[in-house]
Amino acid sequence: MAGRDARDSRKAVLVGAGAIGSHVVESLIREGRFEWSIVDDDRLLPHNLARHTLGSLQNGHPKAAALSKRLNAVFAFSGDQPVADTLDCNVLRPGDANDALNERLAAADIVIDASASVAASRCLSDWDASARRASVFFNPSAEAVVVLVEPVDRSVTLRDLEAQYYRAVLQRPELERHLTTVGERFAYTGACREITNRVPESRVALLSALAASGLSRALDDSQGLIRIWTTGPDGDVVVTTPQVAIAARHDLAGWEVTVDDEVRAQMVAMREGALPNETGGSVLGVIDTVARKIHVVEALPEPPDSKGSPTRFERGIAGLSEDVAAKLARVMDQIRYVGEWHSHPSAHSISPSATDVVQLVQTALTTALEDQPGLSLIVGDDGLNVLIGKSLR
Repeated sequence: MAGRDARDSRKAVLVGAGAIGSHVVESLIREGRFEWSIVDDDRLLPHNLARHTLGSLQNGHPKAAALSKRLNAVFAFSGDQPVADTLDCNVLRPGDANDALNERLAAADIVIDASASVAASRCLSDWDASARRASVFFNPSAEAVVVLVEPVDRSVTLRDLEAQYYRAVLQRPELERHLTTVGERFAYTGACREITNRVPESRVALLSALAASGLSRALDDSQGLIRIWTTGPDGDVVVTTPQVAIAARHDLAGWEVTVDDEVRAQMVAMREGALPNETGGSVLGVIDTVARKIHVVEALPEPPDSKGSPTRFERGIAGLSEDVAAKLARVMDQIRYVGEWHSHPSAHSISPSATDVVQLVQTALTTALEDQPGLSLIVGDDGLNVLIGKSLR
């Protein structure tokens, strides 16, 4: 075992045995990390061979089972079996394997999502189990790798970290093209949707090693982590580590609305900068209509044609559509418009006024066009009030 005196005996479940999953799990196993179960329903195909740890002899075999054999062979001389079992299963549609999947997740200390699926990551975040969760994935061009790790108490979940990651992409200059740059693509079958990226193995190995190292350190610590490693053309690596913000949840009308400390602080700062006048703007967030969850990602400043006074605020429209469209494009439409925010002046409560209620109704009618509720966030001396409106149409 590289770098350890004794095996880390925590139980881990790896979901996703593709390129990044196979590299990361091999690094961790060689470093004596964890007792593993591997979950994946995919089979190794010829186009995988360029950047997977498995070889041509495993072509056509289930990835999970083939990877288990390779990894257990690393310690064959000692009789150690770091991979206890595998499960041929899709976590989004486990079918007959549902009980077996539940059993493995319930017994785990750590669940690592390497599926490269937003839906799978959210599903695992919501899964009823006590295990700490992490996610690792490449950006679309595979020029960067992202590691998200929940704190040990799970007070911030993978869903929360996903939203905070999008905010970093929106606001960090070094991440401007992080999600919009797409590498060279080609079809690996005759089917028009069977598309994959042409990514050199050296880059996959480098980014996976960085991710494995980051996971090791993060999972030895109790804090949450968002970290992004971005490679340059000359082999340089830029590391971005946004601070993990505490998440506050609000249960409203059958929806869970999450507003973290960073976006709340941004609204408070804009309010203080505008006092004694009111201010406000539009709100962008992640919305999952199936799970009925909304994560506020960013509260925008007032457009330049807005009108604010100590008793009233009218949000303007100058440049707003273009600004929102650019932000949505920057994160590949993973966020959307979810409502409005505004401030109340000093010595006033954060309860909604009659005007605020009318504005919330108008917002709900707008968001109903996409079958979602609308939010109204009110910031004042007493903190934050989160309101939700739904159209009955």
